[in-house]
Amino acid sequence: MTSLGSEALPARLFKAIPLLREALVAAAEEGRVVPPAEASEATDGAVTARGLGKALEVISADCARRGEPDLGALVVKESALVDGTDTAGGGRRRAWMHFGGQGAVDAGTQDELDVVERATRHAGASRTSSAPRAPREPKAPREPGAPADAAPRASTRTTTRATTVKKAAPVPAAPPAICPDCFTVRSASGTCMCV
Repeated sequence: MTSLGSEALPARLFKAIPLLREALVAAAEEGRVVPPAEASEATDGAVTARGLGKALEVISADCARRGEPDLGALVVKESALVDGTDTAGGGRRRAWMHFGGQGAVDAGTQDELDVVERATRHAGASRTSSAPRAPREPKAPREPGAPADAAPRASTRTTTRATTVKKAAPVPAAPPAICPDCFTVRSASGTCMCV
């Protein structure tokens, strides 16, 4: 175990933090978001995509100690951007502005839109590589009083299968307009209260 601040960290995590920070700084300079898989890859596999939480906590604490915006805000799942559950847009813009300037903020906004477009295009794509699956046959109900492990008897009733219709995926709304000066969501009129 090695320590960073007052907390003991496993040696693999201690070695992975500088690699992850370097990748996040590069992403901030370019004005882009980083998917969890890419962040994990930046650590040479020392941290899995599912185990990024602790590493990002350490990165956030390090950024606060340095007086920088939180680089952990750059790591975002595509699904969070698509379904609107992402809440770190302002933090990302502060990191882009700090490390890359207005050009990075503009590039980052476009990157977020590109991620949403790719994800929605992928979600709406048809499965051409495999045949459609047939619906499952419903299980026959168990007779009252029969033991739980007893095999159900075949039903004498005939059943008809209902045709299932898949609904089209909803098209997500465009991300809200963010003020580049105060990093808050602009009103519907497009003006910001900081002006």
